[in-house]
Amino acid sequence: MQQGRLKGFKAEPPCGSPKGQTREMSEINKATRDLLDIIRFTESLSAKIADVSDDGALYSILHAEFKKSPYSSSIMLMTDDGSKLRYAVVVLQGIGLETIERITGLTIRDFRVDLTRSGLFHQVVLEGKTVYTPANEIVEALLPRTLATVVSKIPGIEKRMTVLTPLHRHGNVFGIFTMSSAELAEEFTPSVMSLARHIASAMRRVEDITERRKLEAELERHTEHLEELVEERTEKLQDAERLSTIGQVAAAVGHDLRSPLQVVMNELYSVKTKLASLPMSQQKVAMEEGFTRAIGRVEEQIEYMSGIISDLQEVARPVRPQLAETDLPAVVKGALYSTIVPETVTVSIKGGDEPDFPKPMADVAMFKRVFVNMINNAVQAMPHGGSLVIGMSKAPGGVAVSFRDTGVGISTEDMTRIFQPLFTTKAKGQGLGLSACRRIVEAHGGSITVESQVGLGTTFTVRVPLGK
Repeated sequence: MQQGRLKGFKAEPPCGSPKGQTREMSEINKATRDLLDIIRFTESLSAKIADVSDDGALYSILHAEFKKSPYSSSIMLMTDDGSKLRYAVVVLQGIGLETIERITGLTIRDFRVDLTRSGLFHQVVLEGKTVYTPANEIVEALLPRTLATVVSKIPGIEKRMTVLTPLHRHGNVFGIFTMSSAELAEEFTPSVMSLARHIASAMRRVEDITERRKLEAELERHTEHLEELVEERTEKLQDAERLSTIGQVAAAVGHDLRSPLQVVMNELYSVKTKLASLPMSQQKVAMEEGFTRAIGRVEEQIEYMSGIISDLQEVARPVRPQLAETDLPAVVKGALYSTIVPETVTVSIKGGDEPDFPKPMADVAMFKRVFVNMINNAVQAMPHGGSLVIGMSKAPGGVAVSFRDTGVGISTEDMTRIFQPLFTTKAKGQGLGLSACRRIVEAHGGSITVESQVGLGTTFTVRVPLGK
């Protein structure tokens, strides 16, 4: 290693002539000015990075200040595995970075220094030493011998001296700071080390701030998630309360309603029996007078009211699926055959016919009920006709069955409420169908989602996991 020009700023004895003495003093004065310059520079730069809170801003300031200075500089940081160094900041004075890259064929930003192959950088990183050395030795430590020989011949490099000093974080070396110049003497090393400490401190602070911001963002996301979770749980609790209320009402009123309905049905059956025993002429009169038609309408309404009571009692019961390996495409086709579809509505089935189509564990009867409800809803949404496309496809971890109609659609306001018990947009309905469907699908670990545009149609998608 070469020694600096200053030794405690003590001048050598006079050369014996005023001219020699003047030259000696001039050299000392220049060395002193150089030392003062680097002290001022390092103190000024340390002050400028003292409050920086962003790594981009930190690197920008370092790059800009070194660009204006007479010093070349670099910051090299350890890679994640701790085996190499990479460049974070590079400023070369008098030698263009592009020139180095063109000569070596290397991209500085992508260049890596292998610590196991470089004794000089090994000293700084693993032994924590500060080294004062000619720039040529740096080149030889960085590059293969052939390239190092070429780069060392670049004018000006042979005169440069370099200080390499470690950057510490929590007692460990995480990088290297270098400064070099033709005017850099060994006595300047303390100033370079002081600047390196300020740079390391700024980088630690930036890292802490960045980490804190990440934690704050994560906490904010977590808080938002908790709010969503609380909202979801609250909604489910409200649904549970509604179902509980429905169950209490169904238990209290169901029996009392069924009893008079049963009486009406018995009396109606008696009337139909007596009417059937009358002579044909009298039966013809009864039919002409509308008695037969009236009896049929009463039967329809009794069946409708009985269905309401069944739905009320059903929606309040716990859902306990009887799981078995299920051919969902077959269940969809069975549901379609069980549904009355007007001639103005065309129905098509896409997918589900692959030989390896998954067979999830499901309750066949329950899913037939779900699919019948989906088809009925789609048909009722197309009073003037349209098309219904039932799609079946493999989904992550299960199967997806979609029902896409070209009906009236659902408003944004109603979209948030369609699965609530007792909510309906139909003139005739109780709002229990979709609520019951969701309970069935969720009891299987699946989900129902809906997409809709008013006037364009609606798509319900039922996702069923494969299950165990």
